[in-house]
Amino acid sequence: MMVVGWDPSALIQAINGAIEASGRRTRRTLARTVFSRELALATLTIFIIFVFWILYPTSFANFRNFSAILRNLAFEGILAIGMMIGSMASIGVVTGALMKMWNTPVPLAVATGLLMAALGGFINGFIVAKVRVNALITTLGTMGIFQGIALLIGGPGSLFCRSHFPGLDRRNFLGCRARSGY
Repeated sequence: MMVVGWDPSALIQAINGAIEASGRRTRRTLARTVFSRELALATLTIFIIFVFWILYPTSFANFRNFSAILRNLAFEGILAIGMMIGSMASIGVVTGALMKMWNTPVPLAVATGLLMAALGGFINGFIVAKVRVNALITTLGTMGIFQGIALLIGGPGSLFCRSHFPGLDRRNFLGCRARSGY
């Protein structure tokens, strides 16, 4: 059913006039949003998925295939998280041990180590979110940097801080004897 006296070209002209009146800046922002690299890659990925879905309907578009894809992505995600946690733990532990060797109280040494690890995580997140570097590349780079700093501070080998944390290996946690491992 068509409304009498309604002209669709008038609506199109009104929209074009509003866009032109808003200025060049809005058009550039809209163009950047519509034609961004991320949107193009997402569109290309969806297009490739549909092509394979059409070409291989029985083997590609099934639960087992999507489950395998998610399992493989989970491995890479856990690997990246593990690398980041390991490097943050090393810089945090070495900083806390160094603070304790300088005769600071245990709570302050632990808090300093945790603060240093949180600062490293913030730096990593800032590089990924604001500088827009790939998360895996950033994690690998900062992991090397933070572990290198921990190695420079603590030296090669293990840190033996038993005398600086007295009684740490004789603690009970939930009725079980907690071992410090050193």
